[in-house]
Amino acid sequence: MELPTPLSMLAAMGGYTVSLSFGTPPQKIPLVFDTGSSLLWVPCTSHYPLLLVSLGAGSPRCGWIFGPNVEARCGPGCDSACSRGCPGYVLQYGLGATAGIAISETLDLPGKPVHDFLLGCSLQSIRQPQGIAGFGRAPTSLPSQLKLGKFSYCLIPHKFDDSPKGSKLILAGAGQKIPVACKGPREVVEYTPLKIIVGKKHVKLPFKYLIPGRNGNGGVIVDSGSTLTFMERPLFEPLVKELAAQTAHYKRAKEIEDQLGFGLCYEIKDARNVSFPKLVFSLQGWRKDVNARG
Repeated sequence: MELPTPLSMLAAMGGYTVSLSFGTPPQKIPLVFDTGSSLLWVPCTSHYPLLLVSLGAGSPRCGWIFGPNVEARCGPGCDSACSRGCPGYVLQYGLGATAGIAISETLDLPGKPVHDFLLGCSLQSIRQPQGIAGFGRAPTSLPSQLKLGKFSYCLIPHKFDDSPKGSKLILAGAGQKIPVACKGPREVVEYTPLKIIVGKKHVKLPFKYLIPGRNGNGGVIVDSGSTLTFMERPLFEPLVKELAAQTAHYKRAKEIEDQLGFGLCYEIKDARNVSFPKLVFSLQGWRKDVNARG
């Protein structure tokens, strides 16, 4: 199963969007394609007058968002409200947040309408796009709800010019063969270890944080919806310690570090004679160099 609408660059967010259709009659809504979150949500506004079918708190799908003890989210004195519908959700992203209610709608995929699809209808958003398509691992994500065995995507580079040239997203059911979107047929998903190198020295990292665990934690998420690289503190601290050791000959700008919340800022008087160690994220068979900056 392949979506006919290609992924396209959303210049304002530095991400990619995919247009999906919801409701009866179907209404197409552009959503940011996000592999780092799981709930698919659209705005509850007059521009998208969907037929709202809210979920009861006793619905198993309500538990996908809040866990099995949904009633505890309602709080004292709210039993009647809780019986009428699933409690409202609040999602916090790297920048901004969104809040709304969980609803059930029809997702109109080409040739295959999906009834009773769980999505969020957001009533208020701060520093967010007009909607997000979550492709993460939780039960609320689009791949999980469609019981996809796998999906493949190829994000071609774009300039920030709203170019109509699109990328490809391919969805496949359990047991179906799927080609990798960029390179033709391939039947396996490969995992590769991560190494971090500062200058010529490998940074010693706790192994348990580098591989996915049974609960889905650990390892590396390739997040199509964010622009910063985030690390768990046990990984981040050894990296910063090694960078600081190799740049100890420069004076730290402590006041600026406190104001910005970022470490390793330096007072540089002559930018023409600055030498920082090269920061390397090394994957087996692939390598990406990043210039370390103060």
